[in-house]
Amino acid sequence: MTNIAKTIACVHCSKSFIIEVDEVRYKRWCDGLGFIQDELPELESWERELLLSATCDECWKEMFPPLPPTDEDEDE
Repeated sequence: MTNIAKTIACVHCSKSFIIEVDEVRYKRWCDGLGFIQDELPELESWERELLLSATCDECWKEMFPPLPPTDEDEDE
């Protein structure tokens, strides 16, 4: 297993991140031969999202904050 380092800049804040991935499984995902969560399960969800959308975790959380509780939530 050979790891490669991928450098990805967030398209929203321009921060750069380095993510190490298995070269063969990364190529399989890039070639459309598997889902990212199946090919790169060792990555955290925010790392996979960064590879998918070039959006870092901080920007993702800013764009999609938690929803406020609803009346339905109180019934549970």
